[in-house]
Amino acid sequence: LPESPPEVTVTHVSLGSHVDSHLRTPVPKTIFKPIETIYVSVDTHTTGSGSIDGTLGVLWTFGSGDELRAVSDNSEEKSFHGDETTEFHVSKPDRWPIGQYQAEVFLNGESVYKATFAVR
Repeated sequence: LPESPPEVTVTHVSLGSHVDSHLRTPVPKTIFKPIETIYVSVDTHTTGSGSIDGTLGVLWTFGSGDELRAVSDNSEEKSFHGDETTEFHVSKPDRWPIGQYQAEVFLNGESVYKATFAVR
């Protein structure tokens, strides 16, 4: 049988105010202080023995509904292989406004996960 082409999936997403040496958020949280840097840790898994090129990204937004505003858009071209963790983060030295936020994870342009969080 021919080997099926490798496929990449997002297996876990977590938010936190720091990451460890494995790029994971050791203390996941959904409420942040206005001065904190906000990290999102994205675990991916690639099937098969090869690697697959793709794009992993996070769109950070503030507010909701008609008031939704983009804060930042980070994406990275990657060569996915096996199990990996990728970290993205945003900071605002002059403080985040209080309110509701979202970090939406995209894999090759498709939304695969939405994490909501608050700044209080």
